[in-house]
Amino acid sequence: MGTLQPALSELLLSHRSIRKYTDQEVPQDLLERAIEEAVAGGSTYGNLNAFSFVVTRDVEQKKKLRGFHNQSMLTDCSVVVTICADWFRTREWLKSHSAKDNFDNFLGYHVAVVDAIIMAQNLVLGLESRGLGVCYLGTTLEVMKQISDLLELPETCLPVTTLVIGYPAENPPKRDRLPTKAYIHNEVYHKPDSQEIAEMYASREVSGWNRYMGQPELRAKIEKNGIKGLAEYYTSDFKYPEHDFLKFGKDIWKLLKEKNFNAGASD
Repeated sequence: MGTLQPALSELLLSHRSIRKYTDQEVPQDLLERAIEEAVAGGSTYGNLNAFSFVVTRDVEQKKKLRGFHNQSMLTDCSVVVTICADWFRTREWLKSHSAKDNFDNFLGYHVAVVDAIIMAQNLVLGLESRGLGVCYLGTTLEVMKQISDLLELPETCLPVTTLVIGYPAENPPKRDRLPTKAYIHNEVYHKPDSQEIAEMYASREVSGWNRYMGQPELRAKIEKNGIKGLAEYYTSDFKYPEHDFLKFGKDIWKLLKEKNFNAGASD
């Protein structure tokens, strides 16, 4: 009792992001079955299912998405799935029954984002269990407006994340995670002191730094700019600079207003 099934444990522990794919197509019925199982296996807010999956196979559409994300794997893969925070369908249903409108507000958006991410991760597990390779695209949040326009998303429907899917043509090494104790807080949040922080990140600082420095072009940029370690690299202009986060944050808030996700909010 309480024992994790070996197959699930192995699946979770063997996860890798796959960025290179064979030419083999992912069958539509397989994808739809995996989506069906992802939805069946995920709990959502009030069982209102505030999410949608937009499936892209068309070559020209994938080229446009590749341009937005600036990642070549979008045209190398079999299929791209954009997972959306979506209240449009529910709100149309409410309207059809003359029910009070709701969910066109920031809490509604937040709820739908959580629902969509639950579905995305369930789908990833379902696809990986079938031998498929998957890669999340964090760049979705940087180009939400472009994706939304291309996919013709209606109001109160926005992209949250993107999955690039195909049969693997690579077997990359698994990347490390922080020690489990870094994530677990019993009863109340424990603020780690400087020594604990150093211990938590000690292995990551070595493995992550070695991975980036193993890329000749990136290494040259790092050395040219005097970046001395992994922490400095993460917030440098080559990775996650603050000015980008501030800009994209403003862009997202502007888009929320355009998509009518700001009822009751003040500027």
